[in-house]
Amino acid sequence: MTSLGYVRGKNLSDGHIFYRRDVGGVRTHKVHVCRPGHWQVSRILRFRDMLQEDYELRHKYQSLKLELEARNEFGIKEYLADKASFIDGVVGLPPEDA
Repeated sequence: MTSLGYVRGKNLSDGHIFYRRDVGGVRTHKVHVCRPGHWQVSRILRFRDMLQEDYELRHKYQSLKLELEARNEFGIKEYLADKASFIDGVVGLPPEDA
């Protein structure tokens, strides 16, 4: 990944990390890497599929992300925490041991 210009981010959970790539100071790519069978894989794919199938949901999520980006003061952790409740409301809560 590093040879392609990606920088490894922090572990999001045990067995779930991400890489990011910025171009000209703007994040252009983010890649999640999960160990096989990780609970987050089916969750991410289910949410993706729901967004692809539902215009209203996609529009709401886009609006939320733009709003969060505009008011974000403390970085990626704040942004992720603020959008988590929306995602949880759509696909359900993560497992308790996550």
